[in-house]
Amino acid sequence: EVTHACGGGYTDCTTNDGLDGLPPGPDANVYRYVDGFIRDVPCYLNVDGCPPGSHFDLNPDGTVNFDPAFKTDVPFRCLIPNSANSGGTGVPGRVGIFGHGVLGSYAQIWAQAALANETGQTWCATNWAGFSNPDLVPGLMPAMSDLSNFYKLVDRMQQGFVNFMMLGRAAIHPAGLATKPEFQIGGVPVIDVSDGDDTRLLYMGISQGAVMGAALTALQPDVDYAVLGVPTINYSTILRRSIDFDQYAAIPGFGLWANYPDEEVRPLGLGMIQLLWDRGEGNGYAQNLRAGNELPNTPPHQVLMAVAVGDPQVPTVASEVEARTIGARLYSPTVHPGRHSDVDPFMGIELVDPPITSGNTMVYYDGGPPSFTGTLGQGTEINPPMNVPGRPEWGFGGDSHYYPWQSEDGIRHESTFLAGNGVPACLSGDYCYSNGWTGP
Repeated sequence: EVTHACGGGYTDCTTNDGLDGLPPGPDANVYRYVDGFIRDVPCYLNVDGCPPGSHFDLNPDGTVNFDPAFKTDVPFRCLIPNSANSGGTGVPGRVGIFGHGVLGSYAQIWAQAALANETGQTWCATNWAGFSNPDLVPGLMPAMSDLSNFYKLVDRMQQGFVNFMMLGRAAIHPAGLATKPEFQIGGVPVIDVSDGDDTRLLYMGISQGAVMGAALTALQPDVDYAVLGVPTINYSTILRRSIDFDQYAAIPGFGLWANYPDEEVRPLGLGMIQLLWDRGEGNGYAQNLRAGNELPNTPPHQVLMAVAVGDPQVPTVASEVEARTIGARLYSPTVHPGRHSDVDPFMGIELVDPPITSGNTMVYYDGGPPSFTGTLGQGTEINPPMNVPGRPEWGFGGDSHYYPWQSEDGIRHESTFLAGNGVPACLSGDYCYSNGWTGP
């Protein structure tokens, strides 16, 4: 069900007319945003509607006891690019599902505008149920106050995978979104479903959308190609090395540190909840992204990992663990000397020169050191070798987390990879850069 459509220039909107979270001002890449709901999605949790705080009702054998009458309505937002409009007539293109960042919402779909307009693709998003903005107060706060509540988050995260797959199926189904007038221009659909039931879906996620997106990709029967922007796995490793976690851990009264003040207990708690978290993030599914090890009834998946040098939000050490796990090869040349914290960088990862025509691939994008200020912000120091993030107050510079997927090289790689054409050489003919940096 479509509930609202709004032009990219906001000319037909009144104060965005309820479209919360749109970027301020017009975007020349966007023809139209469309809001709606996928109605009556099966709810596998113990409360009808699958609200935050609900969880699985598990049988003694570990199977889920659920009520088939329980349903949930899944909100979505889609972005139709300007390139899908040719003189008032729709230009059919592929469609993809986008995964938002940490505790965000589907409103972050605007981040796909540049890629969408370059490729003519329509992109849709929903919330990561369990780990989205609506879950912050009713779900995350109780879990940080008492880790025995954490299973509720993970259970809802798994319901979130169902929600994403249902949105994806609606996007590619011949009787789905393409039949709605909001997804047509001059009566011509902007989503190409000419392959009928064989129409394939794309996936791209950034940050949390890459962490959880690794799991979703492994589970997805409709996705062949996925881009994981600034990805990593294993939240119990990520948290202590992420500047994002500082703000949630230190919330007075509700934060994890306030309720677990003993430093000797904290690693134990994080390790224990990781056993649950493996069911809701890429750490539990990464091995199924390796060629030949797919989950039943899913196709081979090819994944592009776009990694930021010195990323202070997701530790690159865990990104490289993911690359080894999924059998990804690493674009070479990798990083300039001195731009990696390990004395033996990339151990166990095969380096390969471009063009890389197929297979799981990892690419490092470097936005420069702290002494450099570029098109997106200050450069970044490499990750510290300790179990801490590279904080700006310690001299580690800007936040490179946002640089790869906004860089010229990054957008080119996303475009070619999702089209099934692999990863070409970067524009420098050598290293891959972001933030306007061109090397030392």
